[in-house]
Amino acid sequence: MAEIGSVSKAAKALGMSQPWVSQQLRKIEDELGRTLFRRNAHHMTITPDGEAFLAFARAMLSIGDAARRHFLEPRPDGPLRIGLVEGVARTLLMRVLGIFSRQFPQFAFDIVCAPSHRLFADLDEGRHDIVISPAPPGAMRGHLLHQFPLVWIGAAGEQLPVSDPVPLVLPAAPDTLREIAFGTLGDAGRHWRIAVQSDSLAAIEAAVAAGLGVSLTVRSVLLHEAVILDGTSGLPNLPMRSLTIDHAAGDSGTEALCHLLRSTFAQVIADRLLDMR
Repeated sequence: MAEIGSVSKAAKALGMSQPWVSQQLRKIEDELGRTLFRRNAHHMTITPDGEAFLAFARAMLSIGDAARRHFLEPRPDGPLRIGLVEGVARTLLMRVLGIFSRQFPQFAFDIVCAPSHRLFADLDEGRHDIVISPAPPGAMRGHLLHQFPLVWIGAAGEQLPVSDPVPLVLPAAPDTLREIAFGTLGDAGRHWRIAVQSDSLAAIEAAVAAGLGVSLTVRSVLLHEAVILDGTSGLPNLPMRSLTIDHAAGDSGTEALCHLLRSTFAQVIADRLLDMR
């Protein structure tokens, strides 16, 4: 129904009666206490609660398929080598590893945090089995996990609106956040200067908190002592950022594990989005 927008069409596609499908949907909504679809005479539109529930449902289905595939494949030797960006490590990793390790306690992990460009290069050169990272510029690697809104952040008490040249606190080059910041400000006719750049998220956090400049981040990765700058900042709106998961090519065992991790991430992301409301 989420894709088709109609109970009758969904029932026909499933080979079931429309009243039965409608009844099951009502039972789910009654049990959850949430409205999953908005209805009118001709169409059904999925609600934010419906989108979250859909992510859970797809994750549960895919976990079963992935588990069957995984146990038919040889397990990789040694720890599972995972590369990811520091923002993911701060926000999602603990819950993902908790769910995953309870289901598959036999696995050990070797986890490396690095900028996205380095992660994909290391994946291609065989130093990681799986990478969880924002998509590289101009390309989509692996599978999309979710799209998150980017926001401008600054120190509490930042003088607003932010005047030109906009002082930027950014990751060191090359990095997709730099390109997004430069492109967004340039398209808006704004001038900027780099006040601080660093490969360290902790250093970026310290610079923003000290009031040396503004930065941009995914809303769910709000840095310590930083605040989201609203419309009074005078800064242009930022695009969404895509989080992806990719695995080493040609390894069916790792592919199955990647599928399992992808399903686990889908559960945690959906749960986190509900928590943030």
